[in-house]
Amino acid sequence: MNFGSANRTGLDQKASNHNSPTSESISAGSSFQRILQKGRLTDEDLRHFQLSILKAHKKKHYRVLIISAILFIFLGMLLYYLAL
Repeated sequence: MNFGSANRTGLDQKASNHNSPTSESISAGSSFQRILQKGRLTDEDLRHFQLSILKAHKKKHYRVLIISAILFIFLGMLLYYLAL
């Protein structure tokens, strides 16, 4: 039965690769990382998180609304020209 190597450098390398931050997590969580360094979350921090979440949801809803409107307009024009 082979349980892997006891080489410490291989384990350290795997751990460091697993914990390496990606560009997504750096850009998305920069304010979050800053707050975690403080040690405690205040009510203002929680309110800031809530407002940023609401802003992101509102932005997504507007995108869906615009895409839906464009699709309905296109579908209406297509049906209009097919009916002629």
